[in-house]
Amino acid sequence: MKPANILVNSEGFVKLTDFGITKTLENTAEFCTTFVGTKNYMSPERILGKEYSYSSDIWSLGLIVYELATGNFPYNFSKVFIEHLDCILKEPEPTLPGNGRFSPELQNFVTRCLRKKAEERDSVIELCAHPWILKYSDRDANLELWLAQVFDCMVIDD
Repeated sequence: MKPANILVNSEGFVKLTDFGITKTLENTAEFCTTFVGTKNYMSPERILGKEYSYSSDIWSLGLIVYELATGNFPYNFSKVFIEHLDCILKEPEPTLPGNGRFSPELQNFVTRCLRKKAEERDSVIELCAHPWILKYSDRDANLELWLAQVFDCMVIDD
């Protein structure tokens, strides 16, 4: 998963897509072994060429949420390919800063996604029941109106 795989239509509906090489996983016990994907969002187990499953997408989700929250990717893009992958493997897991800008629930959600060991990451079911998700699940959100306001504020130069 990567940001380019997340689509939002004018009514605010979010769709996850994958226009690259895909493999259908019929259950969570099945694993993929191909080495495809965007290096920036690859999980440690994928970088190491190990088997991977849905938990690799949980890692990617954690990176995406981190990036959306902070406006920055947690790893240095200026490094060459092999150095970038080495950073993911050797640097500590990214965590949201404890500077008061992020709720404890959001910080915990990101932490539970970005565990280096795949077996320690939360499952989709656990994440759907996470306090950060539940905190906002009963609120009325008008993503269509918000998107219209965002696009009205954007200035496009010719």
